Amino acid sequence: MIRRPPRSTLDRSSAASDVYKRQIVKLPNEVKNGTVGIFVKSLITGKELYSLNPEKALTPASNTKLVTAYTALNELGTNYDVKTLALALQKPISGIISGNLFLKGFGDPYFNVNDIEDIVDDLIKSGVKQINGDIIGDGSFYDNKSKRIQYSGDADVVEDLPPIYALSIEKNYFTVIVSSLSIPGLPCNVQTYPRSSGFSIINDAVSNGYVKPIVQQKESSHRRVSNFAKQSRNNFKKNWKRHSEVLKSKGSIRFGDELIYFRRKPHSYNKAKVSDNLNNKNGISVVITNDSTGKVLIKVSGKLAVGRRVSYRYEAKNPAAIAAGILFDKLILSGIKINGIVKTGNSPSQYKVLAGVERPLNDMLKFVLKNSNNFLAENVFKIVGGYNGGIFETAHSTIDATNKNLIQDKIPMKGTVINDGSGLSRNNRIPAQTLVGILSSSYRDKKIFKTLYPLMAIAGVDGTVRRRMRGTCLLYTSDAADERSSENLVGHRIIK
Repeated sequence: MIRRPPRSTLDRSSAASDVYKRQIVKLPNEVKNGTVGIFVKSLITGKELYSLNPEKALTPASNTKLVTAYTALNELGTNYDVKTLALALQKPISGIISGNLFLKGFGDPYFNVNDIEDIVDDLIKSGVKQINGDIIGDGSFYDNKSKRIQYSGDADVVEDLPPIYALSIEKNYFTVIVSSLSIPGLPCNVQTYPRSSGFSIINDAVSNGYVKPIVQQKESSHRRVSNFAKQSRNNFKKNWKRHSEVLKSKGSIRFGDELIYFRRKPHSYNKAKVSDNLNNKNGISVVITNDSTGKVLIKVSGKLAVGRRVSYRYEAKNPAAIAAGILFDKLILSGIKINGIVKTGNSPSQYKVLAGVERPLNDMLKFVLKNSNNFLAENVFKIVGGYNGGIFETAHSTIDATNKNLIQDKIPMKGTVINDGSGLSRNNRIPAQTLVGILSSSYRDKKIFKTLYPLMAIAGVDGTVRRRMRGTCLLYTSDAADERSSENLVGHRIIK
């Protein structure tokens, strides 16, 4: 925590303000053009120590995350947990759930297959043996504008973030794996990762190739060919083993016995056709749509050379169906009978919580502030909107909550414009006095300050400023520097 300095130290700090004026600004062009804003204030006395264009609204970049975190702590509280729940209209009677079982998400971006297994374990412990209804995925906590540019108002992607949904699964990506058999003409095998009954697969892909004719050779020639082939196989095994060890050390993901090489960017939902490397006549086409029940429909067609395996990674446009399908499969494997199908929909307003998992919001905010994680910042941004009832225009609800908190806490906000939670939007504008006002307001609220202060990066120690400002007296900070020639810094300076 900030240590309260003796009065003599405060006097020295006040007297040193003239030194700040001479040394703190070494940006003559920026000062002349009015593209720099500085505001230094004592949190203890409330006295302004130095200012330069404090009311000038400038592009805040990742300092927007401080506004996002401050709003979240005020709206949700300092002990808020992000939950994913299994719901029903009523508690099970004699081990039977009469009606649908809903899986509802409240914005957990880390929700994964292991969490679903924990939910299934809890249902089993509660004595559930049969479900007379459907398994329904519910992602209605906030809207389906899963891309930042859909609600931020600007057309610049800046950073391609994973899709953002209220009910997520495995960061909302899935992989389609197509493998051919050793006999030409037979259908290919099509699998998905993660496996889920939320997928519907139409497989028209076949194995393609030809069988080499047997050629009679002389014994000496045949022996030479065999020795060469044997040596080639040995060399291949040795090199492949070494190559596999290198890839494994880099954290490659394995499916079965072969390594899968993910593309740097996932495919779009448009038709993706990829030619096989061994035969230009071969090609696999994968088309992703949704069926009438909300399931993800995968249509695979084309030809693949025998003995080959290819994989394609996609963004999940309806992760609620995939998550519900995984829950369906895990329940069946655990011996629970289900008289229904996998669907997506909204859970009832009156429900009973049967099981669930939760994660502390502060764990997310730590990565948002220390590591400037844009994906988590946008998730927190939408969680705030969903909490405030923004199921249709979630971003607007978050912006309204932000403005409300700034006004209530008497923080100067003239010229402030917030369009997203991460600061990737080029249209965001925040004055220096607004950012300092947030730090001052949080300092006055000891409960929020106790939570917010340790979440911020320490200059020269960790986070995005771990290699910056070493040896200075600046300690807890929130830093931003990006490709748009916008560099910002806001934080606390401990006076010793």
